[in-house]
Order: sequence, then C-alpha cells, then structure tokens
Amino acid sequence: MDFISLIVQLSLIACAVGAPIGIFLVKPTASSWLKSRKLLFPVFLLFLTLSYTALSDCIPYSKIGCYSFKMFFVLLGMLQYIMFLGWFEYIWRRWHKQISWPLKKNFQYGVVSNTFIVISACMTILMVTLLTIQMILLPLFQGN
Repeated sequence: MDFISLIVQLSLIACAVGAPIGIFLVKPTASSWLKSRKLLFPVFLLFLTLSYTALSDCIPYSKIGCYSFKMFFVLLGMLQYIMFLGWFEYIWRRWHKQISWPLKKNFQYGVVSNTFIVISACMTILMVTLLTIQMILLPLFQGN
C-alpha cells in the first residue's frame, strides 16, 4: 500500500467515525464558529478525499466528460454524507434540547446546522419513498 492510499483510507475512516464523535464532543456553550466547523470540516475533508480518488484516473482524451460524470457521483456521495451528519446533528440538538417549535427559534442555532438537518430530512424522506416504491413495484415486474 502506498502512502496516498493510506492517507485516503485514514481520511475516510476519520469521516465515518471521527465526525459523529466530533459532533458530540462540542458543547452547547461553545462558540458559533466551532459549532459550524464541526459540520463543515468533515464535509470538506470527504470532498477532498472523494475528489482525489474519483478524478485521479480520468482518461486524458476525454477529460471533460470524465470529470463531469465523476463529479456528479462525488456530489451524490456528499449528499449522502450530509444526510449522515444531519442525523447526528439532529440527535445532538435533541440531546441538548435545542430543537424547538416554532421553527423560527431554530435560526439562532446557526445556518449550517439547520441546513444539514433540512437536507438530512429531505434525503431521508426521498430514500424511504424510493425504497417503498421499489419494494412495491419490484414484485410486480418479477413475475411468478
């Protein structure tokens, strides 16, 4: 295993394990920049890691198509990761009683946190809907 592969594997492990731990290590009394950075730094690290691994082997004569195709899947992976972090951010805010109704009060907790939670909720609803449709329609097309 070369050095770059080791760095990529360690950064993926840090994103998968370290980011949720990092979310729960930040106290509710922490400064607002620290609360937003606990979400933005892992996303930035994962974006750099996925971009490097995805774009490192594009064929020279078709770079534009290769780059756009692979960046589309990198962005899909980023949405999944934001959904993953949004779940942990929601749990963190529920744990510290920072989710309130009406939703106007939630704006005091930061745009980044609210954005992650909204993206996470939308992606979760979309995934559950697609899985339900697949479970209903798949037996119809398989036949007996």
